[in-house]
Amino acid sequence: MVPEVMPRPTAPRDAVSRNAVSRKTVPRKTVPRNLWIALAVLGVALTLTVIPGVFTIDEDNYLVSAVALRHGRLTVAGTEGMPPTAELAWFDPQSHSRRVDATPVAPTVPPLYAPLALPFTYLGWRALVALNTLAFLLTGALVFLWARRYADGGEAAGWLAAGAFLLGGYALEYAQGMWPHMIAVALTTGAAYLAARLRDGAALGWALLAGLAAGWAAGIRYQNVVLAALVGLGVFLFAPRRWRASLLYGAGVALPLAACSLLNHARLGSWNPISKGASYFSVSGGSGFAGGAALETLTMLWARVVDYAARPPLAGVAAVYLRPHPESGVYLLGPAVKKAWLQSAPWIAPVLLALALVWLWPRATAVAEAAAQAAGDAARRRLRELRCLALAVWPMLAVFAVAGASRTDGWSYNQRYFVELVPLAAVALAWILGDAVRRWRPLLLGAAVGALLAAAALARPPEAPVRHLAIAYLPLLVAALFTALWLFARRRAGALALVAGLALGWAVALHLGDDLTASRGLRESNRQRLASVADDVPQGAAVFAFWGAKDSLGPLLLDHDAVIADPFADGGEAAPQLVTAFLAAGRPVVVVLPFPGDLLSRMAAGRPVVRRGAFLAQVQPVEPPEPVQPAQPGTGG
Repeated sequence: MVPEVMPRPTAPRDAVSRNAVSRKTVPRKTVPRNLWIALAVLGVALTLTVIPGVFTIDEDNYLVSAVALRHGRLTVAGTEGMPPTAELAWFDPQSHSRRVDATPVAPTVPPLYAPLALPFTYLGWRALVALNTLAFLLTGALVFLWARRYADGGEAAGWLAAGAFLLGGYALEYAQGMWPHMIAVALTTGAAYLAARLRDGAALGWALLAGLAAGWAAGIRYQNVVLAALVGLGVFLFAPRRWRASLLYGAGVALPLAACSLLNHARLGSWNPISKGASYFSVSGGSGFAGGAALETLTMLWARVVDYAARPPLAGVAAVYLRPHPESGVYLLGPAVKKAWLQSAPWIAPVLLALALVWLWPRATAVAEAAAQAAGDAARRRLRELRCLALAVWPMLAVFAVAGASRTDGWSYNQRYFVELVPLAAVALAWILGDAVRRWRPLLLGAAVGALLAAAALARPPEAPVRHLAIAYLPLLVAALFTALWLFARRRAGALALVAGLALGWAVALHLGDDLTASRGLRESNRQRLASVADDVPQGAAVFAFWGAKDSLGPLLLDHDAVIADPFADGGEAAPQLVTAFLAAGRPVVVVLPFPGDLLSRMAAGRPVVRRGAFLAQVQPVEPPEPVQPAQPGTGG
């Protein structure tokens, strides 16, 4: 049986006649009050349960850029005039390999997060998290509107899509952090939604707005420059007045990227708008993979999308924290399993198949076109939009497959490189399920069963291999069942809704019980570390912390005007000179304990070292000796 969701192939030359849609045929409804209430409740719950602690060094990296802007600069305040050393680039995940030839040092994160975050830095860490949470909720509203606009299921489709993203899309842990993933997600989703409205015949000004959103998202996460181009391709292929629409969209994208170029030149000396360093654009074949670049690409596509255990072992610093379990073979990050895309969200599997079929199966496309012609204008628009989603999703997956085995997304329990694709997949899910989106009873029953299955897997001890295997491979069985049922028995709406619920319920429970729990545990650990020293850190201090101990200290930039250094970056080679320079600049110098004793002795260089609280030591400046007063004539014995 041929899927009924195949997009209609539309030649660009008659885009106007095929896509110009009367305003009366397009629904113009606002977000329903019940959804606003649900989003408000979810937002309050997330905000009240935020743990004000750092997750990984990447959050510090973005924070440094925002605090620098608060000081009216693009570089790190307090590092000017200091000896050039990678120790001052403590916030850079690659500080151990970064070359620093001059000071002040500058952050390498994309520069367009800082302007958005600037006003929130005055309100503290929780306010920066709230900005991300608001973006998460806004994305949920956009997903609802987008899914409802083109679905047969109306509001039921909107609710399903919003629920799939908000609860089943492994986004909750990002919504409770400062890491600006959700801001980028809101911008890319907004750009894609505006592009869809443009294809419906909306005013050309929407093209400029869509481009601005996509370009700004690229200025927050550089990878989104690819997504911006793919959204633009959908505009070019299917929008009325496609040349003017594409030019306006391109102009919108170009403005934020031009800003990135200027800012990167000012802080890093490079006109490249989307580069963090020389190896940022590395591709497969450079990691020493034994099978060659082609096999490496296919292996990494499978590892990132289906089974993360298929990836080859990592090398370098990443191998210290991300390695396969000796018995289960599953990669672990602390207590949590590192997951591929479908292992986090098995409900995406039939979406990927549908989005592949719309381009790869001409016969199915032809049959779907005939069905769409019979079904009317709404079905034709839905088919067109599914094809545009396919243009965005599969090429993005391919880009990161080509990036190869040497590229890792660091300390994340899921596929954070694909987080911008999750709202698009949620919208597509609502469209391909057809009448099943209205079958709430089997959907909720399936969700309950899926949640119970995930809870049973999570009930085993974190170190148990059976737990690892269940978390890694049960969702793939659910994904296979869901995909097969959608492909061969989609007319059985009740059964399809049941299995859709099973996949969604598993995704929600697994994220809450594994990813979110591990994330909150790490944040709480870093919160406690920060609390143990924060009250003892003097205002304006230079704080030395060794390797992982520095990660928790980022919030000191917000309320202590601190400068942080990590001697691990260069083996402590420059640390003694830095101590001398900081003391000469009038900054108190403190060291977070534990700290290598021999290095601390070299840094002190004979100066007194005193304890400040349980986990802090201070290097005291040596007071110059008082001058000897010469004896006065006529005195003495």
